[in-house]
Amino acid sequence: MAKISVIIPVYNVEKYLRQCLNSLVNQTFRDFEVLLIDDFSFDNSNKILREFALSDSRFKVIKNNKKGVSNARNLGLKKAQGKYTIFLDSDDYFEPDLLFELYYRAEKFDLDITVCSSRKVNDKGEIIETKNPNSPIKLDFCPLDKVFNPQSIDNIFSLLTPIPWNKLFLTQFLKNKKIKFPNLKIAEDVSFCYSAIISAKKIIVFDKELINYRFNRLGSSTNYRGKHTIDIIKSYFILKKFLRKNNLQKFQISALNTYLTHLRWEVVFCNKNNYQNFLKKLKKIKKREIFAQGLIQEKINVEYLNKLIGQKKVMFFGFSLFIQKILNQEKRVNIIGIIDKNKSLWNKTFFGYKIYPPQILQEQKIDEVFLTIWTNHPEVYPIVEKELKEYQVKLKNIFN
Repeated sequence: MAKISVIIPVYNVEKYLRQCLNSLVNQTFRDFEVLLIDDFSFDNSNKILREFALSDSRFKVIKNNKKGVSNARNLGLKKAQGKYTIFLDSDDYFEPDLLFELYYRAEKFDLDITVCSSRKVNDKGEIIETKNPNSPIKLDFCPLDKVFNPQSIDNIFSLLTPIPWNKLFLTQFLKNKKIKFPNLKIAEDVSFCYSAIISAKKIIVFDKELINYRFNRLGSSTNYRGKHTIDIIKSYFILKKFLRKNNLQKFQISALNTYLTHLRWEVVFCNKNNYQNFLKKLKKIKKREIFAQGLIQEKINVEYLNKLIGQKKVMFFGFSLFIQKILNQEKRVNIIGIIDKNKSLWNKTFFGYKIYPPQILQEQKIDEVFLTIWTNHPEVYPIVEKELKEYQVKLKNIFN
């Protein structure tokens, strides 16, 4: 019996699949099985899977007949033989010590969940973002390198990005708690991860980038998610039901606030028709007014930006999706640039706007700085406000 079960859904990823699987072959930790759930690929993915399965008995191919990623992961979990389980993506690749680093901590501290960090790579596999302070771990807030009980942290949902692929789960823990992926097009991992996190008794989070996450590649889910925004709402109600069933209702407000952050993110992917279709579906949802703070589509336009800043000399804090959607539409001379704490972005230029560290405010005379980060964490605004106080700059939230 393997010590770790690696579950990988596969669907038409021949371009990236060899790099993904070779990075598993080259793991320093050897005692694992790889369950490759082929979701009826029609490219050469299945051929590649068979090659690896023939050359390495740890790789096992399982047909899923186009039932979707949730069904694939659930099928893998059902067949998993390992003491621990990790759900990886077939277009990513991994550092050689990924499994060792996770397994070592899980065993040493008898953990339910072990969490590592990641970096972003582009379509070619080149690193484009590293040491992001907000993703996949909120580095300013999350306890690092020590065991903690998530139920002791009121705002636990905001500390960890709800992605399954940077987390090693105790297999029996998931099965005992009956935690599965719901059948949704998007946000299926949100309710899954949050259900697992809030159910765990012992977690460790460590900031070592062991996963190379291929961000926003052609054909990935981020290119069609605008059509399925309503699934964010469905995912919230699935988690709410889980919390109620497990007597964890005290975390419902935290869950709602976190889902509002996700909803703000998701509506950015909507074009006008997608957004209107989403609003029509939302009208059928009871108590839909609780999601009002997440409906910011009307603010993602140049008119809102012009009215907000007027003729003031301003900078934006946070290279958010709002910035990426708006600043490519119109160049404004009174927008001096973008401040971000992610070092890998410094000195890069986005549609003529340079990205700076906060220290740039020592050199620039700015009327206001607008915070563009969509987080539910109540301490983010005062922390940024405190950081900017020494520069005698006024901070405003762009969505207030």
